[in-house]
Amino acid sequence: MDFAIRGLEGKVTVTLSANETPEGLGCDPSARGFPVCEATVDTELRGYRALLGWIQVVGTRRSDADERRFQLDPLQVFEGVDTPFAFYGVHPVLFDAPSRRDLTQRLDWLAHSFLCASPAGPMARLIKPYASFQWGFVLDAGTVRFLRPQPLPLSTWRSHRPLLEMAFTSWRFLEA
Repeated sequence: MDFAIRGLEGKVTVTLSANETPEGLGCDPSARGFPVCEATVDTELRGYRALLGWIQVVGTRRSDADERRFQLDPLQVFEGVDTPFAFYGVHPVLFDAPSRRDLTQRLDWLAHSFLCASPAGPMARLIKPYASFQWGFVLDAGTVRFLRPQPLPLSTWRSHRPLLEMAFTSWRFLEA
């Protein structure tokens, strides 16, 4: 998926595979068979100009009749830290390996992942998305079916802004 930022072109490459070695990835053994998502960023931006972040929200529903409810999906290590990013740095890699211990449930799990940066400069608390995709899985009575990564319109960001603005009041979230 191609994007443009700070006058340069970039590319996000997303891979989705089955978690065959949970322990080797730092996951609980219950993650076996669930998806592993990795999104890498390739751009000629360097130094502070290459500081980018991934914001991910996850929507779940228990049945097709339920309304999907999105919530923030930060790393637990960032809990209580005033940052909306799950991953942040120079050419950051998004890595996620979700799982569930109760395999008897039915669950539709969908992530909306946004590559973001501040258009005002790398240290500003001003965020704008530049690339986005969705991916996930459906768990149904022990069977895990992957929802393959697909480009997500940047306009989807608009529906998640209220959630982000309420959770991170010291940050500003711009339109895509």
